[in-house]
Amino acid sequence: MYRSVGRMSLLLCWAVMALHLATGVDAASGVVNTTEEEVEGVDSQSPCPAGWHQNEHRCFSFYPVWATWATAESYCSQHRGNLVSVHSPGQQMFVQDLVRRHTYQPVWIGGYDAAQEGMWLWSDGSAVDDVYWEEDEPSNSGQGENCM
Repeated sequence: MYRSVGRMSLLLCWAVMALHLATGVDAASGVVNTTEEEVEGVDSQSPCPAGWHQNEHRCFSFYPVWATWATAESYCSQHRGNLVSVHSPGQQMFVQDLVRRHTYQPVWIGGYDAAQEGMWLWSDGSAVDDVYWEEDEPSNSGQGENCM
């Protein structure tokens, strides 16, 4: 983890390239209506755009761009994704392998606690599962680590 959001690191984005997107909720029944949408770069053989890597129904892409955490998240958002979130040991191993194939430099992932000190979330809005961390991590050392 890093001491401030101003620190520069590389970024790793993920996106769910699902073709079924919610179009609204029927007020009377509460049923969610869906539609199929063609996602740019996705073909029938792979749910991920060219250059992206699939794992557990999600698509991942590594961008060798030096950026702050906030800029990195914005960059991923512009590509229909978020900085990576990790929710299983399998995802963690996949992400570690993907990073090692591209760099040994620090890489931003989507964890942050800037909204409420000590309440870690992923930038996609999901909760941080602490079972995949070393003991006492994420630590927020000195109240100065607000993103990972």
